[in-house]
Amino acid sequence: MIIWGRGQYRNLRERTDMAECRDEGRLDIWLEGEKPAGTWSLRRTGGQGERSRWLLLKRMGDGADARRDPLRFEPQSVVSGRTLEELLRPASGGSRTRTR
Repeated sequence: MIIWGRGQYRNLRERTDMAECRDEGRLDIWLEGEKPAGTWSLRRTGGQGERSRWLLLKRMGDGADARRDPLRFEPQSVVSGRTLEELLRPASGGSRTRTR
């Protein structure tokens, strides 16, 4: 598993708690993190419960920089420093084990 980013968030819909925002299918948050920063929206695009699908959108404004591409240029885990490709690469001299 890759922990791609970490940090703090703030609900931009100040009069609505996060559980209510989730139930409505719309979360608008400010992220202050090591990689993700600025205003983001999380929108439910279909399904309900465990079968729901969500879309994460970076919104323009403070923290937005079209030139920055952290998925491409900063793919490492903020915890281990490893990339997804490194995690998927078979270990030399033995079989891979899978954990849940």
